[in-house]
Amino acid sequence: MDIFLPFYGSIFIDNNDVIHLVYRQAEPSYVSYRQSADNGKTWKGCGVYGSQEWQGEAPDITVSASGKVMMVSHEGELYTLNQNTFTFSHTRLITCSNRDMPSFSAGDNDLVFVSAFEGVYNSMKNGNPGLEQKLNSITGKPIGFVDNVVNGTKMWLIFEEGDSVSNEEPEGTSAIFIVELNG
Repeated sequence: MDIFLPFYGSIFIDNNDVIHLVYRQAEPSYVSYRQSADNGKTWKGCGVYGSQEWQGEAPDITVSASGKVMMVSHEGELYTLNQNTFTFSHTRLITCSNRDMPSFSAGDNDLVFVSAFEGVYNSMKNGNPGLEQKLNSITGKPIGFVDNVVNGTKMWLIFEEGDSVSNEEPEGTSAIFIVELNG
């Protein structure tokens, strides 16, 4: 189960009922991580990235079928938790900026999929990042926000297209599309 909240926190409950949280404006780092294996009675955690200065918008979190904990930053960087050291390492998956709101999912064989505003997306299979790509517009109009889900090895995107899409002040209406991409 994955829930994304507008106050810039993200929660994921894995197949073992472990609760995973990532959120900003936190201690010990601007973006921090917590997990609870006992339904929220006790927590352990660590910093992910950043100092106390503003470090961008909404981080998103997911856990792969094999139990790999991963989060994506506002800049499209993938952070992976090392369960032995309880620290995060990172690599770039997509190029985006502050309000592009990357969305993040994981599936079988540690397939990771990230997408963001304007239809930018990428996948990582078995720990190997692919090449950043961009959706083609269906209507010929600009692509706005994009969300995604991975089920097994199938990747699905839902996105908006319209003359007035904006990651700052959206106006008007947009058409909504759902497409499947091959993993």
